[in-house]
Formats: sequence, structure tokens, C-alpha cells
Amino acid sequence: MSAALFTQDLFEDYASESDQWLEEIGEEFETAWYLSKTTTTLDADVTWTVDSKTVEADSRLIHMDFDGNGTVNRDDIKLCWITLPVTGRKFCSGLR
Repeated sequence: MSAALFTQDLFEDYASESDQWLEEIGEEFETAWYLSKTTTTLDADVTWTVDSKTVEADSRLIHMDFDGNGTVNRDDIKLCWITLPVTGRKFCSGLR
């Protein structure tokens, strides 16, 4: 089971056009936060339930934690596919 959680992204830029000019001449300037047209992912600690019972991750998945951060997620898949050609293996199992 998985879920993709996201929200609108933010970016920091000059508060006004004159602030960009102030920075260019080495003077103090202001910045402001703006809403982006893109989204950004949200890290979440979620619990799945089925028929009012908590679904636990299969403990065997911890062997798929290739980056060693204690979670099994898409970063492990990326690392797995990058290391396959280097290791000459056909599968990622036990690659640490």
C-alpha cells in the first residue's frame, strides 16, 4: 500500500523589483515567500487499517532498505537500480 501526499510548493524571491536592484549594488534587500505553480511532496508517517485492524509492514522488507535509513521507499528502488549494473547482480536482494 502506498499514498502520494503533496501540497503546493513555495519559493523565495525578491519582495519587489527594486530589491533585486538593491542586491546587485550590495545594499540590504528584502525577500518574500510566494506560492509556486508546482507541488511538493509531503513526508508522512501513516498507518493503514483494514477492517479496523492495523496493517503491519512485512518485517522481511527491512532487507530491502538499501540506503540504510530504516524505511523502504522509492529511494531504495532508485539505489537498487543504480547499483545493479555495478554489482553485476540480477536482483537487489541483500545489496548492502
